Amino acid sequence: MIIGYFLYEEHWDEEGETVIQQVVDGNTLVLEADGKRIQMDLAFVDTPPPDSYHGRMAIQFLNKELQNPHLTYSYRLSNIEDKYLGEIRTGRNSPPSVNKKLIQQGLARVVVPERDWKDATIQSYMDAQQEAQREKRGIWAHKGYVTKDGFDAEIGKQILQEHEAAKRRARQEAKARKRQQIEEEKTQRRQLTQVLDTVKKSDERIAFIRYQKGSVRKKDSYSLIVDVYVKEEAWADMTKSQKMSLVAVTQKKIHKSLRELGFIDKEYPAYVSFFSDTAEDLLARKKTFRFSGSEWLILR
Repeated sequence: MIIGYFLYEEHWDEEGETVIQQVVDGNTLVLEADGKRIQMDLAFVDTPPPDSYHGRMAIQFLNKELQNPHLTYSYRLSNIEDKYLGEIRTGRNSPPSVNKKLIQQGLARVVVPERDWKDATIQSYMDAQQEAQREKRGIWAHKGYVTKDGFDAEIGKQILQEHEAAKRRARQEAKARKRQQIEEEKTQRRQLTQVLDTVKKSDERIAFIRYQKGSVRKKDSYSLIVDVYVKEEAWADMTKSQKMSLVAVTQKKIHKSLRELGFIDKEYPAYVSFFSDTAEDLLARKKTFRFSGSEWLILR
């Protein structure tokens, strides 16, 4: 097993822990290692130009993968023809390398650098590329885009144009949904105001009725909170029985009207509180519990 391990492992000139200072493009990183700043090309990785769609995706992937302050990154590199070439991993020896992840995600094609590589190393990268090809991920989703020399520039332009157009459509659709939501909320508030005004006019002892602004958002999924303000002098002149009747009848009217509009159902009731119209002290609260269906009436 030990012999097999050394047969598989590549020889690198340097290795250790590192801090990623910059993602230059999908192929190139700037890292700090042993107190020096190194610009390193990712071995076996060839990504589309950084101004292309998939080139941008490769850069985003690297930024996300390599900018976590809570993770440790390790590097292995060699100096080949005055250029640093290497692999980056999360942790010290955890597979796969970030290089291979780019290949697996379909964000890069495999290019074997000029150097004596072990067959197992080359094959592992080719296997990752074949997986991305089978699944038609990223660059492999576009017939003819990947060529033996790199990437077809014209197809790359078409891909970028298609994605830019899709983003514009998504923004327009989001704006349209937002406008529709605003109009629906305006309609809901107008209908709610009209309903509560009708309930108010049905009993001269009620001064006015309000609802909390945040309580109208989604039909059948949001409880309404309604505050009924009763004329202080009328409340003072009523018997306890009359007070109970006012509270019960008013809430029943509110529930019936709101249910007809589709604002509430049995699972999402309206919570109605009764206040004085002068001091705004709580006078009574009639509360419908959504599970038990029972009612409590508190008079003050």
